[in-house]
Amino acid sequence: MYRRGKYGIAIKVTPRKSGPGPLQFVMAAGLALVVVAFFSFRGCFRRREMPKPVPPPTSIVRLESDVRPPIVAPGAQEQQGQPSMPEIPPDEVEEVKSAPGGSDEVRWLAESGENRPPAIRALLERLEVADQQGNVGLQIDTIERLRQNKDSVADIDDLLARRLGNLNRKLFLEGKTNPWVEAYTVRNGDTVHQIAREHGATIAAVLMLNGVGDPRRLRPGQTLRVPNKLKAKLKVHTASQIADLEINGKFFRRYDVAVGNGAELGERSVTRKEGEGAKQLIEKSKVRFSDPDLKEVAIMLPPGSSIVLLNP
Repeated sequence: MYRRGKYGIAIKVTPRKSGPGPLQFVMAAGLALVVVAFFSFRGCFRRREMPKPVPPPTSIVRLESDVRPPIVAPGAQEQQGQPSMPEIPPDEVEEVKSAPGGSDEVRWLAESGENRPPAIRALLERLEVADQQGNVGLQIDTIERLRQNKDSVADIDDLLARRLGNLNRKLFLEGKTNPWVEAYTVRNGDTVHQIAREHGATIAAVLMLNGVGDPRRLRPGQTLRVPNKLKAKLKVHTASQIADLEINGKFFRRYDVAVGNGAELGERSVTRKEGEGAKQLIEKSKVRFSDPDLKEVAIMLPPGSSIVLLNP
């Protein structure tokens, strides 16, 4: 294409092509490299948030140690290679029930039997079953059997003794029949003092067993629960500062005491003479109970009982 210019000279004109030239390509490529480098550098140092792992669904697994064997009939355990535990008659263990479900204390006792002899381990498991059922009589029987094995339960004997004492007290107060209480029908002219004297008991014990606040409110034909000529002995162990109440030669309940300096060892008899009742003799012996325990012990120690201070 020619164009006539100044002075009539013809000039060849080449039309400019549209689109970017080489320089623009170089600039665009350089800019792209810069952008890529920037984002790559930023990605290397940016903290990635890893997704939290989803825990697998839980499932309940029952171990063999969680399954307690049921109480079986005499001789059945011998066939399974386990020690035999004769059962006490049902009419002796079904008299008193406590709230079923089991206590942490008894569960701990059962777990402590892992390294004990098989016979002791079986008794501890039996105690846990009886506790879960709320069977007071069966618990008492089981603990008494455990405490006959002094060497095997020495480390838990105090805990067993205190639980046994609480169960004995519950059975004494609530059991329709038990080794310490009998039924008595009130006759014309009877008084609480007379009934207590005939049965070798304290007046307070008769009133407590029957929930009677006024001893004058007795009527002929009324049935009372009265202690049955109990032979009680309070053994105070001065070294360990505990006192064990025995009834009819068997452990009944344990108490914490404080024995003062100068307390004389020996035995003292509770009588009806002035100053020789249970409470007075305990105070003279320099043995201190809590107020509720002193009241309970005095109720359980009628005339003819004894208090003995031992060392240990």
